[in-house]
Amino acid sequence: MVDRISAPAAPFSHRRETRPRPPLLAQEIRRRGYLWTLPPPTPKSASLPNRGKDIFGANDVDHGHFRKMLSHAFSAKGLQARVCIVTQYIDKLIERLKGFAK
Repeated sequence: MVDRISAPAAPFSHRRETRPRPPLLAQEIRRRGYLWTLPPPTPKSASLPNRGKDIFGANDVDHGHFRKMLSHAFSAKGLQARVCIVTQYIDKLIERLKGFAK
């Protein structure tokens, strides 16, 4: 019979490196494909009359303004305020689905 008297082995670590990595530059992040971007407009979407007037077709400055205007609607407080409305719509949907299931 063998008894282990020595200290247990060091715990397993999932980290590969011990030194911190410097933050990636924006150009490197884009090159590595970390930033999601919209594809270039197709001929059909480029011909739409409101192209450029919405958040998706806006340039970077206007896109930032749109995001700032819409940020409250997607904040925790803004979403919490809409829980009642969303719950009502879900209840209506369930009632309609019950009619189809019968």
